[in-house]
Amino acid sequence: MQHQIQTCATGLLRTCPPKQGRTLRNLPQRLLAAAALLFVVAASEAQAQYTFTNIADTSNAVVSGFDGTTPSINAAGTLGYWAFLSAGGQGLFTGDGTTTTTTIAVTTGPPYIAFGITSPGSFTPLTASGAVGFRAVLDTGVTGLFRSDGTTTTTIALDTSPTYSFFQSPSMNSAGTLGFHASLDGGGEGLFTSDGTATTTIALTSGPIFKYLGIAPMINSAGTLGFSAYLEDEDRGLFTSDGTTTTTIALSSGPYFSGFTEPSINSAGTLAFTASLDSGAYGVFTGDGTTNTIIAMRGLIYSGFSSVVSINSTGATAFRANLEAGGGGIYVGDGTTTIKVIGTGNALFGSTVVGISIGRDALNDAGQVGFFYQLADGRHGVAIATPAPGCAVDTDRDGTVDCQDGCPNDPGKTAPGQCGCGVADTDTDGDDTANCNDGCPNDATKTAPGACGCGVADTDSDGDGTANCNDGCPNDSQKIAPGICGCGVADADTDADGTADCNDGCPTDTLKTAPGICGCGNSDTIDTDGDGTVDCLDGCPTDATKTAPGVCGCGIADATDTDGDGMFDCVDGCPNDANKVAAGECGCGVPDTDTDGDGTPNCIDGCPNDSNKIVPGACGCGNAETDTDGDGDPDCVDNCAAVANANQTDADGDGIGDACEEDPAPQPTANACGQQGTTCGMGMTGLMPLAFVTFRVKRSMQRNRRKLPLRTENTGSSSRSIK
Repeated sequence: MQHQIQTCATGLLRTCPPKQGRTLRNLPQRLLAAAALLFVVAASEAQAQYTFTNIADTSNAVVSGFDGTTPSINAAGTLGYWAFLSAGGQGLFTGDGTTTTTTIAVTTGPPYIAFGITSPGSFTPLTASGAVGFRAVLDTGVTGLFRSDGTTTTTIALDTSPTYSFFQSPSMNSAGTLGFHASLDGGGEGLFTSDGTATTTIALTSGPIFKYLGIAPMINSAGTLGFSAYLEDEDRGLFTSDGTTTTTIALSSGPYFSGFTEPSINSAGTLAFTASLDSGAYGVFTGDGTTNTIIAMRGLIYSGFSSVVSINSTGATAFRANLEAGGGGIYVGDGTTTIKVIGTGNALFGSTVVGISIGRDALNDAGQVGFFYQLADGRHGVAIATPAPGCAVDTDRDGTVDCQDGCPNDPGKTAPGQCGCGVADTDTDGDDTANCNDGCPNDATKTAPGACGCGVADTDSDGDGTANCNDGCPNDSQKIAPGICGCGVADADTDADGTADCNDGCPTDTLKTAPGICGCGNSDTIDTDGDGTVDCLDGCPTDATKTAPGVCGCGIADATDTDGDGMFDCVDGCPNDANKVAAGECGCGVPDTDTDGDGTPNCIDGCPNDSNKIVPGACGCGNAETDTDGDGDPDCVDNCAAVANANQTDADGDGIGDACEEDPAPQPTANACGQQGTTCGMGMTGLMPLAFVTFRVKRSMQRNRRKLPLRTENTGSSSRSIK
């Protein structure tokens, strides 16, 4: 059969069609660099939640032991395994953990005498329905490949055919097609697939490509084999082939790998394998011919790996590793997250695990792992580890399995946090509120724009409920805009005239906004007397002839001066007296002359020429009203001025008061002249009383040393001067 290599190392396989595919040596440098980095940085390890189901162990009287690499698990969770029987011989079984265990075949009776499952990489493959594929030696001596569900057995190939001379243990896919290595009757080796009816040749050493073929090829659901092989030039590699197209997965001649173990294959054609590197490192890898992924590397965590690995259709790979810290365990990884399934030292089925291993078909797509175990109490057995929902999967490849990942599809988060899955809880401004909930992700003082927007504080300096950013008067609690009057000044309109007080020159005058001519509260238009001067400026608003009271006041002309004294009649108290402008004390027409200068004008001065008197008094003008003796009678009429005699008694009638006479004369006798009906002449008899009076006055004057003015005394017949 002619083969075509789809991807190969250029120059190594001369039958490669040009420009088809790439080998590892041609991988982009970024992949090699990433791989090199992972030699020292191990994938993160997560502890998943598994439940363990014991399928069979040596406590069963039928079974005495197991082969550690043979357990296989199908999609339904049924385990196929090979066991030594207590009665001797071997047996193939399947179990799902229920009370029913299906016996596929045993060597304790015909037709089988041995099962060839001890070769490297051999296992007990299962179909989807639970049938087992296996190699057996019949009691006739013939060796063959078979498929059986415990009831029906199908022969796939026998070494009695003209083609095959020897078989290795086969692999089998879910449809029941076996993949196997066989030695040929004509010499050489080959890799084949067969369902018992049709057989496909995958690779031959008799051709120009392969010199040796790996003895443990593995078949996937598409019928493609994954296998190791040596090329004619001794280069070793890993390949996949369906018999028509062969893809190179990795070559030891490249600058990366130096050696490989037998691979396992998944439904997508991706291989899982362990390999040594040119650098001396060792690890577990997956590859599809384009991209190689590091699952785990020796160092830091792992000290080594079993050569047997298993891969499912999601790309997850199960492997058994020894730890740098001691002990070992089974792990499942995808290159990002590594999940521990179980390890030595863990409790299991009432004892403690001391040994553990897996086969090449140990991991199904549900994440279940079939494995072999050894316990501290001496029991051996096979079991199934079933992850809690999501616990065998790390969808986002963040190192946390889905069952423990609050955000299984978000590689950046394992819990929704503030923002929820798919949105980073980034807090750009460091205010403890994630950007997703922060209306101002770059403003550490705000989580919402507020009134002012991000980056501007919502400060309200005046406490009026309007932030400064929107407050035209941030320091005036009564205003948020300057308005008409500006900040700090109220826009009050006291007189409600539509002009604010701040701009109203007359804030309490509804009719005016400026004082104008007349001032606030006064009209600038009223002219009551119609004289052309508004009332506010008109000192005589009802006098059309005057705008000021002038001298005479409103309503009176400042023109008439009847007496021509220069003083208008309106203010002239004596408008007809040119000498007076006021009536004074004497009245108009009479001068207020004060001749004697005593302060009393002549008109009312009874003694106008006597500055000491304004009335004549008892003594008359020019004579003082002296009362020497204080008897109430002024000297001028006091008959005894030096001696008080209020009664002015003058007994002798001589004009000198008795108080001033030592011997007052007796009262004169009434004369006949004084009698009624008497007629007296002016004879001596008649003059006697007068002479007597005169004498008496003289005597009094002499006594009082007073001098009287010279007078003429009439005696009737002559006159004389007396003193």
